[in-house]
Amino acid sequence: MSAFKKLLRLDSMTLRGVGSYFNGAELKIRPLTILCGTNGSGKSTWFNVLGLLQRSLAKDKLPFSLDADDDWNDMQLTNARLHLGSEDLREDAEQDRRFGPYGTIGLAGEAIEDGNLFDQPEEPPLTCTPKHVAAKLLWEGKFTEGATFRLRVAHSSRNLDQYHQEFVELCFNGEHFIRMSQPKSSSKSSGNGYERAYELVCSKSFLDLVDPHKAAAYNREVHVVDFQHQRAKFDLSALEINNDPHARDFAKACVRLILAVYKHLLSGFLRITAVRESQEITSLAKFTLRPEIEDLIAELRKEPADRKTDQYFNQLLLLDELIQQLRMGINSLTLEERVESRYVGPHGENALGLWRKFAMNAMRDRAVPDGYTLSIYLSYWLHRLMEIEIDHPATNGWKSGPTLLCGFLKDTIPRPVTEAEFPHGSEFTWDSLTFFHHPCFNTSGTQGPSRLPAGFHQLFPILTQTALMQRHEIMAVENPEVHLHPSLQLAVAEFLMHQALGGKTIIVETHSDLIIRRLMRAMLEEDIKQEALSIQFASLKKPYYPEASSVLEPLRINDHGQIENWPAGFLDDDIKESRRLFEIMYGTMPEIDDAESA
Repeated sequence: MSAFKKLLRLDSMTLRGVGSYFNGAELKIRPLTILCGTNGSGKSTWFNVLGLLQRSLAKDKLPFSLDADDDWNDMQLTNARLHLGSEDLREDAEQDRRFGPYGTIGLAGEAIEDGNLFDQPEEPPLTCTPKHVAAKLLWEGKFTEGATFRLRVAHSSRNLDQYHQEFVELCFNGEHFIRMSQPKSSSKSSGNGYERAYELVCSKSFLDLVDPHKAAAYNREVHVVDFQHQRAKFDLSALEINNDPHARDFAKACVRLILAVYKHLLSGFLRITAVRESQEITSLAKFTLRPEIEDLIAELRKEPADRKTDQYFNQLLLLDELIQQLRMGINSLTLEERVESRYVGPHGENALGLWRKFAMNAMRDRAVPDGYTLSIYLSYWLHRLMEIEIDHPATNGWKSGPTLLCGFLKDTIPRPVTEAEFPHGSEFTWDSLTFFHHPCFNTSGTQGPSRLPAGFHQLFPILTQTALMQRHEIMAVENPEVHLHPSLQLAVAEFLMHQALGGKTIIVETHSDLIIRRLMRAMLEEDIKQEALSIQFASLKKPYYPEASSVLEPLRINDHGQIENWPAGFLDDDIKESRRLFEIMYGTMPEIDDAESA
């Protein structure tokens, strides 16, 4: 199992002409980021775009294509005004500078420590030594702590010829850039799809392999190469270079660097949707079912040619179809990939399986010098939130105290499961899951998860993911309040806050006024600093055109704890409804005198 080390922290992302965001918008990521707003206002778009980039990277689509669900030119994420080809599109130099042209997705991040982005050294090895920091980054992947990276990619749309240029761009330390762009009207049809002409332009600093002096010249643009590429799966060997033979190696190095930056910025984005599965034995079965079927297919394919009958081929087709169905249910990851990524899945479907794998793994926590196991972490928070405990060998001898647990795994490789820890080995049976104590079943011993309340099934994936995530990874949770009583919503807000204070990065999309109010109170009481908490309100507006556009507005809180830019629709529906109810019950509500209320 490979041990990928994340070296870049994702700090912000931008959208312009993507989804419901016609004008440019920026999401700044803090230890705890709250996305709130009305339905359909563009909150989930940020998660969808990050998922799109992750899929595109995994399927080798980047940097010249995206893994769109439909035809590239009719991409669902294209903003409606752009897709419909509105005639009143206008150029905006400031928007272009801040967010890129229409259709641009931007990511920005910072180096966590000194490091090297490349897993393997450059082949063939360089015959000279890069001198400038930009050249060192390009050819050796080396950078120092605090170095900044910004990536922008713009997807194409058939209606954007006038204001759009398809491109991918990397900006390093705010001044050194590599840009591969497609000049307008440069695509032409070919037998294998669309052939696209690109030009590669970069800062001169990336070309410096000898002399680091004369830094003033490093920011000049240098036209390096023109090349053709098809819309198919990206392959470095498919690059067709039209001029200098050395330019091919340079273009390959630029693409290699851009892909490495994408890999480090996008790794560890862990999205849990609002639709979470029940934690039952069937979840554990799905956790390992697909690899078993794949093994069977591999065996069938080894059959001698003379034994491959029509029945054989029918069985193979059926099994391939089952594989496709299972991919839809378990996020297209093999068992090894699910364990390596420590991802509970978009619906929490891997939570029980991952708990089983990592139950005995030790966690480090600066507030608890002796540490504890992952099962203790889960048992502690289940008990604190819902009075549910885990009765498991990994929790034996633990005495719960006032310390709020918010640690990290010491080792991301799971400890082998022993017979003492899980008496039924690898078999998934009812008895193998009866580790849970609930107040309603105290006299009946431990229970399986299927007998636990709905709130457990909603929270268990979230708790498990916070236990498994590493520093600088991002857990994005949609509507953690689903199926939770108001008092439990408040407790969940406190849980998320303590995890963020412990060094974890969490983005929450919520419609719960209680969660937002609890966090705002924590900020005013100085339980969490303003720079650690960001509350962003999404809304739809129609500035000057018929189609609505999303606007993302961060709340600005002054030194007196007051919101300076209180947006319409923020935390006011329950107040309005309470006033209406009182007026129906008692007539017009009298104004309350401050002295009288005191």
